[in-house]
Amino acid sequence: MSETFKAFKERVLKSAAYHEAGHTVAAALLKMPLREGGVHVDSKCCGVSLICCRNPGDPRNAPDDIQQRERTIIMLYAGYIAQRKFFSGCPRDGALKDETTANALFTEIFQSEKHPSWSATEQRLRKATQRLVEERWNIIQALAETLWSREPVSRLDLGPESQWSTDSQERYMTGTEVRKLLEQFQITA
Repeated sequence: MSETFKAFKERVLKSAAYHEAGHTVAAALLKMPLREGGVHVDSKCCGVSLICCRNPGDPRNAPDDIQQRERTIIMLYAGYIAQRKFFSGCPRDGALKDETTANALFTEIFQSEKHPSWSATEQRLRKATQRLVEERWNIIQALAETLWSREPVSRLDLGPESQWSTDSQERYMTGTEVRKLLEQFQITA
């Protein structure tokens, strides 16, 4: 295996740490609770951030419901935006589930992609996410690099969330470790 290919593969794998760091930092800034299960990445470019967020399936559409959905959409977008900022050549695979979830949340807000406000709201949230990632890049980078510096260990059993990976190895940080790191940047999570 050539050194160039090894370096490329390492960068692709490491980009997953940036993806999950993007989700986690955005969630903390948006006052979405981080769960004790923390942040995990495997050796196949997969990851999971355990965050309390709005999931599709609740039809209520009061202003608070819409705000929760919008914050969740920003958190979802932040993963891939941070991953691409770190490595523009990263595969889009990791963003597909996030995009599907975001679209389901948009559908709950607007009932149809043809709704006149769908596109404008989507653009507004993408721009807000891009700004968040740019303005807080140093925090995302610190979290991603700390996560990636961890030695791979046997993958933990996270209960129902364990389906995020088929790999036997992972790098992870607990929720407490993530919160302590964020506190260094005056972010309470």
